[in-house]
Amino acid sequence: MKTADILTAQQVPIRFELAGLRDRGLAQVIDTAVWIGVFVVVFALAALVGAMDHGVSRWFVMLTTGAFVVGYSFWFELFWRGQTPGKRMMGLQVVKRNGDVPGIADYATRWAFRLIDAWGSLGALAALLISTSDQGQRVGDMIADTLVVRRTPYQRLELQALLRMHDTEKQPDIQYPNASLLFREADMLLALRILDRYRKHPNAAHHRVLHDLAERLRQELGLPPGGNAAAFIERVIRDYVTLTR
Repeated sequence: MKTADILTAQQVPIRFELAGLRDRGLAQVIDTAVWIGVFVVVFALAALVGAMDHGVSRWFVMLTTGAFVVGYSFWFELFWRGQTPGKRMMGLQVVKRNGDVPGIADYATRWAFRLIDAWGSLGALAALLISTSDQGQRVGDMIADTLVVRRTPYQRLELQALLRMHDTEKQPDIQYPNASLLFREADMLLALRILDRYRKHPNAAHHRVLHDLAERLRQELGLPPGGNAAAFIERVIRDYVTLTR
């Protein structure tokens, strides 16, 4: 299973699982079915209203439909933030290796090189590169410096593991009883990842992110600012686990 660390805007790396050949292939099958379906429906409707009987209207239908089919992946990835219908159904997304959001030039590059590594070789070159390259990149990804990842981070730390962070025979008192009402499991998983990353790499950037998170949690709980950020965040997560397990 290949993974990649993507930096957030706060320079905090979050590990994502790279999309494998199987998932990318299934996404492509879904996308192919979508554009074939659109192609058939448009031409059927055009024939039904008689648009195919006239030269100008026939060419208009053919050109617009052809433009949609040829530019399918480019348009969807551009307006759906790195996803096509197939990628969305498979839970995949195109991202930049440096953590930035891909721009129009990046999507255009991936689309242009698709003609070479996907369509030009009937998918053989793309399949070979995705399977063998360290980060599962086809030619278009390499040139655009992009990755195709699963949207859910690979590093899914279980909340119950917090109860084993220290040996505690007695159940601690609940300090923040509203934690289970104000926060979701996804919030606590993110807090746990930030806390874990700070403890492994206690640099200035991670400390700043930890401090910002603590202040946001305090604000949600109606508490004044200040105090030990790491200890406070850990206690909020512990209370959440205790209240919801």
